[in-house]
Amino acid sequence: MNGYDDKFSVTWMSSNNEVATVEDGVVNAVIKGSAKITAYVGGKAFTCNVKVVDTTTMWCLSSDAISSKKNGSLMTNF
Repeated sequence: MNGYDDKFSVTWMSSNNEVATVEDGVVNAVIKGSAKITAYVGGKAFTCNVKVVDTTTMWCLSSDAISSKKNGSLMTNF
């Protein structure tokens, strides 16, 4: 995360855990729908609006992060 994780703790949040959960920067699809994933670090917030098409396909629609889909999970890289 551009060196942030070496200096600061990161707090991850999903706006809708019924659609997508997040733990340690890995976003997991639960059911079809939308959720906003936010990482709070160093007094800043980084977001990704996620659309879950099904439990194996997600899209990051807009973000401060670069994300890629892998087996129903998004690996976030700031």
